[in-house]
Amino acid sequence: MCIRIIHENEEVKYDSSRPLEEQLLGSKSIIVTYDSKDSDIDVFVGEVERLCKTGVCLDTNVKVIHNNHLKGAKAKKLMERLSKDLELNEAIKILVTMQSEMNKKLEKLSSFCTNR
Repeated sequence: MCIRIIHENEEVKYDSSRPLEEQLLGSKSIIVTYDSKDSDIDVFVGEVERLCKTGVCLDTNVKVIHNNHLKGAKAKKLMERLSKDLELNEAIKILVTMQSEMNKKLEKLSSFCTNR
């Protein structure tokens, strides 16, 4: 089991045939034990990259155990970078939400001041 998704009461293996966001609902962390023979790792990394590009937030910790493989170390660095991208996505969403709420309040204030 190379990629394990840890939930509160259980630990499940990553299923590359299902969307990642579906599998992460309620998860606490993901542990990736790098194995150069496991093709699921490439699929998993691709799914995380897709989440970054689409703006989906991944509210879980990802830990990569690279097992002294060069490609494993590269995968670990890539996952660290992608985790930062996902955190940035979350920050952008918060800023956009705050701006939208502020615009609505300013609109209400403007209509109140013009007696509409």
